Amino acid sequence: MKPRARRGQATPITVAIMVAATLALALGIYAYFQGRATQVEEDRLLSLEIANTASMIDVSPISWTSDDQSSPTVICYYVDVMNIGDQDKVFWITVLPIAKQASGYYMPTSNISLVPVDQNTASNGNNLYFYRFTDSNGNGEMEIVGQGGVILYPVPPACGDIRGNATTLNNALAMRWVDPDIIMLSKEPPSLAELSSRVAGVTLAKNIPMLELRLAPREVRTLLIFIQVDDWDSPTDVNPIPESLYLAVFTEFNGRMYMAIAFELPTS
Repeated sequence: MKPRARRGQATPITVAIMVAATLALALGIYAYFQGRATQVEEDRLLSLEIANTASMIDVSPISWTSDDQSSPTVICYYVDVMNIGDQDKVFWITVLPIAKQASGYYMPTSNISLVPVDQNTASNGNNLYFYRFTDSNGNGEMEIVGQGGVILYPVPPACGDIRGNATTLNNALAMRWVDPDIIMLSKEPPSLAELSSRVAGVTLAKNIPMLELRLAPREVRTLLIFIQVDDWDSPTDVNPIPESLYLAVFTEFNGRMYMAIAFELPTS
């Protein structure tokens, strides 16, 4: 006669199943908290990178002029950009028609359809150009210098003189064209592309140009920023100067561009 198994006694198979289930649950909980910890650490590093970038740059407008007497309307800004930090730093800058909200966040305006790029044209559509303003040959006189160190103007030109000057425009400083889907105006989504569509009703079909600035501690770079408010498909139209323009400073983090700080540019 076989002895009966005592009540409450688990068989080896049952024990194995319970152990496996417990391990699976433990591993799942571990993986969850590991993922959360990684996300928290990434958020912390992103916040630190944005704050550091914002604290290391200062922008001072020197002068500005505009010309809306013929098409296209053009604007010229001379600005000093300085690394006020104590280490080398890469800044990415562009000009965006954005407006600061009461909440402190920035939102694109409808002028994002033309500045920095005409979004609704089959042509290139570029309306933003950067140049260096520097004494390139040490003779005590400041010149406008393009990429490759080419001296474009021995003295500062009138803003209207740059309009339509193919040599000048083609020799502007090289820029990186960035997908608006990875451009963030704050630490959190949505992207510039989404905001432009939702807030301004503008579809960003083209990438946004950004200038890379590598500055040593206390280094100052003086730039000429040339902007056209040009609707490329309506070459005779004279468009008004956007009411709200900012020199936006970005930092690159994990494949995205995050705006760290924005400096308002005069428009009136």
